[in-house]
Amino acid sequence: GSNFMYKNYPGSTYHKVDFHIHTPQSRDHKNKSATAQDLVDAALEAKLDAIAITDHDDYRFIEKVQKAAKGTNLVVFPGVEISTRDGHLLAIFDPEQTGEHVKDVLKECGIGKKATPYGDEKTICMKNIEEVAKLVQNGEGEAILAHFNGEKGVEKTVGDGRAREKIHGHKEIHALEIIDASKKDKWVEGKNNYPKSRACLQGSDAHSLDEI
Repeated sequence: GSNFMYKNYPGSTYHKVDFHIHTPQSRDHKNKSATAQDLVDAALEAKLDAIAITDHDDYRFIEKVQKAAKGTNLVVFPGVEISTRDGHLLAIFDPEQTGEHVKDVLKECGIGKKATPYGDEKTICMKNIEEVAKLVQNGEGEAILAHFNGEKGVEKTVGDGRAREKIHGHKEIHALEIIDASKKDKWVEGKNNYPKSRACLQGSDAHSLDEI
């Protein structure tokens, strides 16, 4: 009944989350000797409730962080930042999933072969970004346009305006990671040169412990 509903669901709750964190598994991380425990400690020190591990085209540090976070209140979302020919895409999965699940999605994207090894600076998925988003959704993940209006984001990497608008409005893409939060309302209302309303988020894109 209604009493049960109100007792168990008291209303909206805010959580402090960083959905874009790299680890030493990413080739450009600044703290190459950092451990998974160091990363968890840094997230807790920043008073975060949850983080997403999103290394470049790689899955191999996820389970280390999940293991280090056990016994704490920190929720760890498995994720990955996928390099596509159109720009970068964040893929975020349920916290109950593991790095192996992310590996399976990367394989579907053609990553993990001899010519496209995990985490290599030259690795790129040759599918277009909409196709990759579809594979992420098929894997029960959320596809987010990474740093959409920043370096290696779709607004900078795709030269044709109509092509950018098509990607921005694609049904498999559910949110934008934006660089300038002052323009958030325009993105949410669909007034920023793109007609479709889009949820927005910001992540640290941390490549060091102190950036988390």
